[in-house]
Amino acid sequence: MLFRHQLFLNTGIVMFSLLVSYMLFFSTLEDIEELAEGETLVVQLEVDMLGLRRHEKDFMSRRDLLYVKRFERLLYDSQDNVEQSNRVLEKHGIDVFQLHQVPETLDRYHRLFQDVVVIHKQLGFKESEGLAGELKTASLSMEQALVQAEENSAQLTLLQLQRLEQRFLLYKQLDTLAEFEQRHRRFMAQLEGLSIGIEQQQTLLALAKRYRNRLIQYDEAIRDLGRSSELGLHGEMRAAVHETEELLAQAVKEIDQQLRVRIKSVRQLFYFIYIPLAVVALWLSWRINRHLLQQASHLL
Repeated sequence: MLFRHQLFLNTGIVMFSLLVSYMLFFSTLEDIEELAEGETLVVQLEVDMLGLRRHEKDFMSRRDLLYVKRFERLLYDSQDNVEQSNRVLEKHGIDVFQLHQVPETLDRYHRLFQDVVVIHKQLGFKESEGLAGELKTASLSMEQALVQAEENSAQLTLLQLQRLEQRFLLYKQLDTLAEFEQRHRRFMAQLEGLSIGIEQQQTLLALAKRYRNRLIQYDEAIRDLGRSSELGLHGEMRAAVHETEELLAQAVKEIDQQLRVRIKSVRQLFYFIYIPLAVVALWLSWRINRHLLQQASHLL
């Protein structure tokens, strides 16, 4: 091979090595940035879950539909983040199975929360609304009628029922409901024995039955919600939240692992291409230097 051809070949190999290094570096950098973006979106989903739980608890404690709107808005943003994360990962040939399950668990959490909102609306956001309002209306109507009839004994029993009702609404204890039922039977017997007009008596009996029925319905709604965080809809929501958080944690772990695998494979490819080219370039450089030294020795 002529000397100038060796120079051209050596220069070409060096330029090719630099070009390959440049392309591998920026291609790898772009992949890592996009995968890191996907991982950031998944981590943001973990933060969003905390926000959803906060809005849920705020609604439970304050009974304000404002927190329902905030919950819905954040949930839709979370669903968009899931779709965007899946698109980014699929673009790079990474299939995170756990991430595909997250929309299903989010939808279940959403449906359960909507059911909880419906039941709370049935119970009443305020004392004058829903079952709570009907309880109060029936109680006051009976109280006014008994005051007009001057039936002190029945008034005293009604007062005891009202106290039991308030205690049940506050603590949701079944023994309080059982005591209410016992005193309500006595109250009904008292109303049946009142010396008042038949029409007025029938009205009082109807109000007393309605009063009891509304409290029973209230208890059934509480049972559906769950008397503790592990029961009813509350328990199902906790399970959906826990499952979603577990899936997101596993997804982050899987993405980290895929990132390490991707970086390792690119490093191996770099070594596979760059080292042989470097060896050839060094060999040609050695031949060129030897040729130059030989020419120099002839001149001397």
